[in-house]
Amino acid sequence: MFINAVKWIAEQSSVISEYLICTDSLSSLDSLKCIFSSNNIIVEIQKQLKSLKDKNISIDFAFVRGHTGVLGNERTDWLAKAATKRKIDIDVNIPKSFYKKEWRSLGYQ
Repeated sequence: MFINAVKWIAEQSSVISEYLICTDSLSSLDSLKCIFSSNNIIVEIQKQLKSLKDKNISIDFAFVRGHTGVLGNERTDWLAKAATKRKIDIDVNIPKSFYKKEWRSLGYQ
């Protein structure tokens, strides 16, 4: 969502003090407004935003309607869709004994 943009801004803030983040995710913008969020990512973003505000870094958010021909937004949507189609191989070496122990802890033999 916005976490990478906010982190990037934190790294660049010595150069520029005003930023605008455009998004087509209204639900994400609404989530950022939530004072008592249980979502760790939202809480982390809110902390970063507070820290940047304390350093006089201004970040505004703008809603951009999706699929209306806005070039940057269309490219982002295309990249996101392409990323979901990529095969990811994950090799996790977990011993059988771990699964057996977990299985038994759930009451199965």
